[in-house]
Order: sequence, then structure tokens, then C-alpha cells
Amino acid sequence: MTGALLTGARAAYGVVQLVAPGWSGEALLGGGLDTTSRRAVRLLGARQVVQASVSAARPMREVLVLGAVVDGLHAASMVGLAVGVRRYRRPAMASAAIAAAFTIAGALSVRSSSEM
Repeated sequence: MTGALLTGARAAYGVVQLVAPGWSGEALLGGGLDTTSRRAVRLLGARQVVQASVSAARPMREVLVLGAVVDGLHAASMVGLAVGVRRYRRPAMASAAIAAAFTIAGALSVRSSSEM
């Protein structure tokens, strides 16, 4: 996946999280969201949009690496939440899976940018 494609996918997903959290993967795969979860998904959406904006403004290898690291940390934190708080287990695991996908896509983008 190219950095530009990843940035576009990230921006689009972030907008969904911000504008319609009930249509996010956390809601659809996680079995719905309560008020607290909706707020958390919106915050995650804001992070995705900011991260996409930074990646678009500075499409450098270092920014792609940092983005992949942030996504990996997010995935790990969601696994921790799922283990620690039963109430949020399903949406947290959905969020972890999505973040893991972004981590892998980011790593592939870094790899493809290194080969150029």
C-alpha cells in the first residue's frame, strides 16, 4: 500500500469515526457503542484525521514509521482495555484489529518507500 493510499484510507476512516461513530468498525464489529464509547471513537477519529493530515503534509519515511508505531501502540492499548474491562471487550478488540491493520499497512508503506 502506498503512503498516499494509506493516508486517504486513514482520513476517510477518521471522518467516519468523527461524524458517524455508529458506522465505525468499533460499533459494527463490537456490537454497538454506549455514550462513553461513542466519545472515545470520536476522539480516535480526530487522531486519525490529524495523523492523515500530518502524513499528507509531510509524506516522508519518518512520518510513515511514526504513524505505524502510533497505530501499533493503539492496538496494544486496546488489547489491554479488552482484557481489563469486560464491558468494552468487543469494541476494544475491534479497534485493536483495525489499528493492527493500519500498523501493517503503515509498515508496508515504509517498506515500499524504502525500496524506491
